[in-house]
Amino acid sequence: MAIVANKQLLTIDAYYIKTVLIHYWRFERQMMSVDEYNSMDVAAIKDNRFIECEVKISKSDLLNDKKKAKHYMYKEKNYFPQYGAKSAIPVNQIAKMPNFFYFVVPEVLGEIALKEAQRINDNYGVIVICATSQSLEYGSTEGSVWVRKIARHLHTEKLDREYLYFHIGKRASAKLRILYGKRQEVLI
Repeated sequence: MAIVANKQLLTIDAYYIKTVLIHYWRFERQMMSVDEYNSMDVAAIKDNRFIECEVKISKSDLLNDKKKAKHYMYKEKNYFPQYGAKSAIPVNQIAKMPNFFYFVVPEVLGEIALKEAQRINDNYGVIVICATSQSLEYGSTEGSVWVRKIARHLHTEKLDREYLYFHIGKRASAKLRILYGKRQEVLI
């Protein structure tokens, strides 16, 4: 998505939004965060807060997200209805599910995201990423995260923190390995 600021064409893509978001969770909220964990764009965890962030950079992608089965599961606490299973999710599985959910969008989609979050699940929050020409040019993330709507609990079960920290840590390690591998390719 391109925006114009100070007569410069700037690009706000999913990569930029994820970078800003990971910085926000890690350095401003003191949470462990990683991207691409269990089909989550960004996950953050600390104490008994496990947050899923779904990054949307286009209106059509945002409006189509309601079709995902996870939204039914987060709202109804049932298995996915399209597979015919309607029994309640076992507590040990709920303990591994996020207990907060945010849509994360560029500023131009902020109002639409608020309406969609309300429509899909009133407990969902919305984070807007505001970019300036300076923040994009210098990679700064200061002041660019705007929590438009604070998420409320999706469930109140105690999280399986040992499981979550272990698996999120493994994902972070794998991501570092990938980045170091790319760095080595550049150096060779």
